[in-house]
Amino acid sequence: MTEVIIQNQWEKRRTMLSHDLLKNKIGPAISKLKNIATGKVEDPDFISHFFHDMPVQLSVAEAEIDWLVKYAAAQISPKLFFNYPPLSRFDEDTLAWLPQTVHDLWATKVNLRATLKTAIDLFTMFKEEFILLKEQGSDISSIRDSSTVRRLQGKFIKLSLHITDMRSLLYTRSVSYLKGI
Repeated sequence: MTEVIIQNQWEKRRTMLSHDLLKNKIGPAISKLKNIATGKVEDPDFISHFFHDMPVQLSVAEAEIDWLVKYAAAQISPKLFFNYPPLSRFDEDTLAWLPQTVHDLWATKVNLRATLKTAIDLFTMFKEEFILLKEQGSDISSIRDSSTVRRLQGKFIKLSLHITDMRSLLYTRSVSYLKGI
């Protein structure tokens, strides 16, 4: 049996969000801010750069999460496999109902709506924590006196792990689900 590998924009964008933006830009910036807040690192210019650059990074992340949520079903559903042999060889009557049925069963099994809603909710909580931190003030004394930096880092970790896990929660399960039918 020939395996069809569908390389799609959804997985590419999820990977770029997870790796390039969250793990290589936002995560290290939060870690450095925490180190400054705890006195482990001194970098007086970093705090102003952090509060200047982070809204831009958050805007990019929000746009990517919105895109991933909007196009998840269309980009990673196992019904896509019905566009390629051998599944595309079903008769017309079967193709009229089977791909959508497989999609609906898969979406229910992987809890698609809840997984996507969780991504939005985690991002919203992270962004709200950032706004709270920014409102507290961007001087070193307000950063050092704040537990908000720890909460921001905690919310970031949850968001980052969820975006990473979305691949196994949704994308790889579409392939394994088809093997089970």
